[in-house]
Amino acid sequence: MQCNSTLAKDEKICWACNSAVPEKNPKTSAHARFHSLVNGLFIFFAFLTVAAVLTPEGYTPSFMKCAAGLLVIALVRSSVQNMTEARKD
Repeated sequence: MQCNSTLAKDEKICWACNSAVPEKNPKTSAHARFHSLVNGLFIFFAFLTVAAVLTPEGYTPSFMKCAAGLLVIALVRSSVQNMTEARKD
């Protein structure tokens, strides 16, 4: 809101300047939560891939499994980021 006028709690549009009133506590969308989950999985697989190289066999999955998982999550992450950018436009 640009004009700093006084509004009632239930008003959604400013009476003085006709601008939309932003929500005080906007809810997080399912898309944003999924984006956070994919970013977390990407970081997890990145650490797991490095750990697979540095630790002895048996402590982590094989390097090829970790690298394949990292590649899949990277593709999903790229797709989610493209969808987020398209949603902003």
